[in-house]
Amino acid sequence: MIDVGVIAPSEACAIAEEAYVYAYPMLMGYGFFHAQAIDTRSKMHQGMNRLHHFRQLGGPAFLNIIPWINNDTPYSAGWLDLRAEPFVLSLPRFPAHRFQDVQLIDLYTHNFAFFGTRVNGNEATSILIAGPDWQGEPPAGVEHVARAETRLVKIVTRILLEHPDDAAAIHVLEDQYRLEPLSRFTGGSAPQAAAAIEFPVPTAPKLEARSAEFIRYLNFLLPLCSVPASEQALLTRFARIGIGAGVPFDPDRLDPPLREAIDAGVAAAYRKIVAKAARLDDRANGWEMPLDLRGNRERMAGDAAGLLRRAAAALYAIWGVDAEEGLYMVADVDANGDVLDGGRHRYEIRFDGPPPVHAFWSFTVYDAKTRLLVEHPSGRYAVRDRDPGLQRDEGGSLTLILQHASPGKAREANWLPVPRQPFQVVARLYWPKQELLARTYLPPGIIVVE
Repeated sequence: MIDVGVIAPSEACAIAEEAYVYAYPMLMGYGFFHAQAIDTRSKMHQGMNRLHHFRQLGGPAFLNIIPWINNDTPYSAGWLDLRAEPFVLSLPRFPAHRFQDVQLIDLYTHNFAFFGTRVNGNEATSILIAGPDWQGEPPAGVEHVARAETRLVKIVTRILLEHPDDAAAIHVLEDQYRLEPLSRFTGGSAPQAAAAIEFPVPTAPKLEARSAEFIRYLNFLLPLCSVPASEQALLTRFARIGIGAGVPFDPDRLDPPLREAIDAGVAAAYRKIVAKAARLDDRANGWEMPLDLRGNRERMAGDAAGLLRRAAAALYAIWGVDAEEGLYMVADVDANGDVLDGGRHRYEIRFDGPPPVHAFWSFTVYDAKTRLLVEHPSGRYAVRDRDPGLQRDEGGSLTLILQHASPGKAREANWLPVPRQPFQVVARLYWPKQELLARTYLPPGIIVVE
């Protein structure tokens, strides 16, 4: 146990508040990591150093539950341990019309690399994914190198489902992904295996550890990260309350006034995170359009505002993509600012023209509180730009119908079923055009029709 020395409770409280904001996304990410990669009893378990292919779209019964599960693109996902050596992900050639991407995320929850249709096209390619300790050169046959700041990373791939009978074609492409250690890719000798790790068991998959206990988890995670020079002073300050890479920490050994001060700082930090997540930006016609919520370290700057934004993003919906890859707009109120409630009203969204994207758009409905899909008798949870039968007016305008009951067979292609309760609508706008990124395009509000 580190000797925190003499520190006033007021200073300990302030440091704990700052440190918890810093640690929050790492804590949440670790909770999911443990359930997905380590705990073989977990319904989320996928294993380590392999890609797990989800053969169906996300739905209410999807076992790998995270907020706002995508209902447009079947996922492949996995966790990589990069301590011993890099991994190489080889992608097949995709048809020119097919949108696909690869998202790489570190333990800080930074998106440190994207590949796919937007970034480098749809030709077959190989990507070397390296941790902070690797100093080698990429071998022949590797076109891209992605370097992570952390020794554990998450990988997520998406392939656009273009029509209801498209799943088989996607599965063929998924089965052509190849993920392997660098030594196997080159045919060389495998390096010495990394030391075994005893992973602490989180209290829940959504690990928040809203007390001094968070320090124990953070101290475990820090040796798996490289800390940039810009944050060394921050970590030196955090050491005043027992934070340090690999340092043993037992909150029960703290003097009661110090423990209470740290707990108070954690509580204050959590209130700040919740408040930030509740108001990420100013609404436009009832829609939130957060443009600076995700990114690499350069975008998620290490100042206080950047760290708070990073924490709020983890609470809001962990592991989202950068706005350039996919802009998510969210509405839980109508154009007049009233709560969306499918038990009270029917709604419409009327577009003069479709949202401006290079790839695809979709609108999906979720429960307002849990942000999970809600079971509906229709089995329909999204409206997409490529849905068969989607009806547009002669001038290209489009109306989406949001209500619980079917509007009739003739209009069902434009129907977005909603639950008989408060709900949210999430618009996914993949590879958005510049007018979306510049906010010169503003989405129409959701209007009450009855």
